[in-house]
Amino acid sequence: MAGSNILRGSAEMSKALLPDMIPELQFALQGGMNERHRFLRRQLLDCLRFTESERSEIEQEIDRRMRAFRDEVTRRRTIPRVDQVTP
Repeated sequence: MAGSNILRGSAEMSKALLPDMIPELQFALQGGMNERHRFLRRQLLDCLRFTESERSEIEQEIDRRMRAFRDEVTRRRTIPRVDQVTP
């Protein structure tokens, strides 16, 4: 049961990345996953992990560079309709 949940989650993540592969992912969910499918799934997950780590690193760098402007940002956020944008 846990394995099918992992596959389902992988298929959902992949929908945004590779819509053309949905039929193959559905086939895999029905128990027809072969070595090629496992390879592609590993590749997709590796790509996703890399992208997430890069995003985290970029966000940390932005935060680091914005420290010098913390007081200015705080003052400007007191203006009506001005607020910090977060993802």
